[in-house]
Amino acid sequence: MEYVLVNRTDEIVHTTNSVNGVDEAVDYFMKIKLIESKESFNNLWKVMTRVEYLESLNTNLRKPSSSTYQWWVEDKKETDDALSGKDGL
Repeated sequence: MEYVLVNRTDEIVHTTNSVNGVDEAVDYFMKIKLIESKESFNNLWKVMTRVEYLESLNTNLRKPSSSTYQWWVEDKKETDDALSGKDGL
């Protein structure tokens, strides 16, 4: 299984195939980065499989379902009606 080291901007910094399990991958990357504290390491980096990385990347790149709704068009009509007196007030 291939594990990746991901920085805070979700970029792959390093990869490894030579470990068994995520815990070994974390230990391996901690030694490479010369960080002794697991807490400090986890604040800076994420370790995951390449499959997990690709799934999270695809999720983040997906367009939201509301991207086609243009609320400003509806608001403009309501505002125009209110200013012209067509709103009944």
